[in-house]
Amino acid sequence: MHPYAVDSDERKKVTSILVVLSIILILAAQRVLTHFAIPLPWFICIPSPFVVLGLLWLLFDRYLWKFSILHSIGLIKTPDLSGEWHGNLQSSHDEYHTLHLISLKINQNWTSISLFLDTDVSSSQSEVASIYINNPMGPVVNYLYLNDPNPKTPETMHIHRGTTTLRYDASKDTLEGSYYTDGKRKNYGEIRLKRGK
Repeated sequence: MHPYAVDSDERKKVTSILVVLSIILILAAQRVLTHFAIPLPWFICIPSPFVVLGLLWLLFDRYLWKFSILHSIGLIKTPDLSGEWHGNLQSSHDEYHTLHLISLKINQNWTSISLFLDTDVSSSQSEVASIYINNPMGPVVNYLYLNDPNPKTPETMHIHRGTTTLRYDASKDTLEGSYYTDGKRKNYGEIRLKRGK
């Protein structure tokens, strides 16, 4: 997985909240121990706020950001795109005559992501990505990929890079958009995907 950019200030807000929360938790733990006169063994100490912040960050990055309540109150705007997506691709390579079946696997945390796309002739993996949240038409995922053809593909097909842009429709749980390849291949096409169950 690699980091991805978002056009939202949510990461600044959440970081500030987690810093304050870690300090509150440490102070609360100290007060409880003092109030009830609970002695700690010599080999146990209250962790520093930095340790607590690190643990909170890890929990939030992997799990907590997905909670629907955080999305409904507007604290988190980044969509959770994790999962298996299935659909089709049409390419300028054959003048859009063939409907190629494809699958896209997205692994996503709050700050990192990876996208793996498989077709009948090749597979590709994201290298850089961003999610444009403040798009009036819905969130848009942009990513640069490295494509690796299967061993049995024609010699004319070689390892290449390209870019994919997909718009996320939350109401239909679909990703639709386009791709284009680097200057050597100069192909482009359309992609339609729906998240599997």
